[in-house]
Amino acid sequence: GTGFSAQSSTQNASQWLGSNVVTYQDGYFIFCAPNSAEFYLSDLNAVTFTAPAATVKNGNPDIITSIICNNRNLWLMGTRSTEVWFDAGSNLNPFQYIAGTMSQYGCAATFSLAKSTNQICWLGQDNNGSGVVYTNNGYTPFRISTLAIEKAIQSYSIISDAIGYCYQENGHQFYVLTFPTGNATWVYDLSTQLWHERYYLNNGALQRIRANCYAFAYGTHV
Repeated sequence: GTGFSAQSSTQNASQWLGSNVVTYQDGYFIFCAPNSAEFYLSDLNAVTFTAPAATVKNGNPDIITSIICNNRNLWLMGTRSTEVWFDAGSNLNPFQYIAGTMSQYGCAATFSLAKSTNQICWLGQDNNGSGVVYTNNGYTPFRISTLAIEKAIQSYSIISDAIGYCYQENGHQFYVLTFPTGNATWVYDLSTQLWHERYYLNNGALQRIRANCYAFAYGTHV
């Protein structure tokens, strides 16, 4: 981030707000300002930062936990709610809220949010509790975890460190969700809608798998 700058409602253009996640759409890098309900953009060239003031997630201005673009829609995941925005093409503020897309389900772990071909998956929470896994049905969160999976997840002392990624193999789309503190990895097969647990065998001890992230590059799963 050296040399980057951005504007917001609280900081001037010479200061970089920072962000623990980034997504990309229509020529923009999109960031969420730490510990706030604001998100902000690069310029259209995805290199410089002279964009207007940061925009507030407005339906329910809880802190933005994570962001992701899916099918040219920007999903803003708060701690207790989710909103979906789209690129309206405005020069002042390109992204606008899609009416009727706010839901009362947020994201419990920043890095649990991952995208399959046409779906996103995440570890959720709401005003009544946390530790439920969701995917999207259109703009609506759809629960995919079972009672048994939720009981296991909610037994871990920390779940906010959960890490998720998606990949495809032999026609199956997998969502891999690892809990570093819980030392466990649960995997959802979006093709069969079934869960299984995966282990790494370390000197005879069963531990969570070692992978923290994933990419398909040069014809290889990395």
